[in-house]
Amino acid sequence: MILKSWESIKLICGNHGDDLTNEMQIHEGREGMSTFYSCPCFKSIYGDNHDGRSCNNRLNTVDYERMLKELSDKAYDGVEDVNLTGYKWTKNGVEYKVLKNKRGKFTVSVLNKKAISR
Repeated sequence: MILKSWESIKLICGNHGDDLTNEMQIHEGREGMSTFYSCPCFKSIYGDNHDGRSCNNRLNTVDYERMLKELSDKAYDGVEDVNLTGYKWTKNGVEYKVLKNKRGKFTVSVLNKKAISR
């Protein structure tokens, strides 16, 4: 498993074409709901800011852990210094792409097809 994964992985919203500046943010779910990552353009229906269009791209912690497992399995498969930049995969309707992998840190584009179709 990737050590200190919260510090080692930067998630980028993959719902904005070539614009890779939207770093996903962690949010606490409402009343007993689990923690999740979402695009900075996400506007919760429970919040105060409802102006403009909302980006519904998000990643729950279960899918985050699955992503960690995939990255760990690929990065540490017995070969030293595996560079995963450009590696893509899809799991449970979520598309992932490693944008950058340097010194044990990853920048990963995330596109949750199920979430954005709602």
